Amino acid sequence: MKNKIIGSLCFVIAICGVGSFYASSQLDYDEMIDEHTLTPIQKPVKGELTFQWLGNATVLVSDGQHSIMTDGWFSRPRLIDLPSGIKTDMAVVKHSLAKAGVDRLAAVIPIHSHYDHLMDAPAVAELTEAVLFGSESSANAGRGWGLPEEQILVVDKKRSQQFGDFKVTLLKSKHYDFVSLGGTDIEPDKDLGPGSVISEPITQPLGALDYSEGGAYSVVIEHPQATIVIHGSAGYVDNLLSGVKADIVFLGVAGVAVQTEQYQQDYWREVVKMTEPSVIVPIHWDSLNHPLGDVPEAPMRLVDSILLNVKMKDSVMWLMNKDDSLFTPLFPMWKKVPLSQLTQSEIQLSRINKREQSRLK
Repeated sequence: MKNKIIGSLCFVIAICGVGSFYASSQLDYDEMIDEHTLTPIQKPVKGELTFQWLGNATVLVSDGQHSIMTDGWFSRPRLIDLPSGIKTDMAVVKHSLAKAGVDRLAAVIPIHSHYDHLMDAPAVAELTEAVLFGSESSANAGRGWGLPEEQILVVDKKRSQQFGDFKVTLLKSKHYDFVSLGGTDIEPDKDLGPGSVISEPITQPLGALDYSEGGAYSVVIEHPQATIVIHGSAGYVDNLLSGVKADIVFLGVAGVAVQTEQYQQDYWREVVKMTEPSVIVPIHWDSLNHPLGDVPEAPMRLVDSILLNVKMKDSVMWLMNKDDSLFTPLFPMWKKVPLSQLTQSEIQLSRINKREQSRLK
């Protein structure tokens, strides 16, 4: 009897150990990155628009004279620190800006005010002399950091601002609908979702839940060379982007795979079909807690499938398999991708040939 009890305990311990190991392991991104990442990267000509993906929903758009950055999030706090101990790592922020070749920015724009978008934005604004352009919630993070009011631009539902040849318009959209949060006591709508705001200046260190959503925005960047939409969260508002025609859409995909088929169709219609881009670049699909490196880090299964239930890899592949007529490259981290590499005739011809081959099959 004693041996049976010991055997049963050993079996339970082994099962728990295997489960713990699986939960703490990372998704396998190697094949997806190898197959879909744009390479080699061409050298831009002087004055040409360039694009850099710097992890999560941080995108840098520049014409050599002015540069616009969304989020500017480089610190990656550990899971253990999320309840109350997250703060900007200034050494990481400075290193990341230098690695991206950034010393000045015209604007840094938090897509919304969750920690994985807003947390470092005030520091980036301070270091680059950029305007912090976002919601009142984002402004309160800037005020708590010590940014002067003249360095803060607040938007409610819509606001446009000119930065050199860039006209940047923020349109109030919607965060993607949470499907579950790992059985926690968090109430998404109350703690993180629509209507949750940062109502007064905040100072770090903070907890993840101190970063309320504050309104999620779709960023429309118009430039003589191209129109770009950066839509960092996989939510949508009907007809929000009506009349906007984009050359390139940077599309937030985290969480799309766990939504209903109807939700996916609606998201595609309201963001992609509405703007008619020829290029779609997925964003918001790398790890939220691994330090930034030279290549995107895959999230832990614990975060991806249990705590947040966002299915990052499946969400990227949802886009890759959605429409063969569209060019949907993964961007390498840090590299300057020139506009011409995304719109050149060879790419257009390749897409046409691929579509024709699919038709013949």
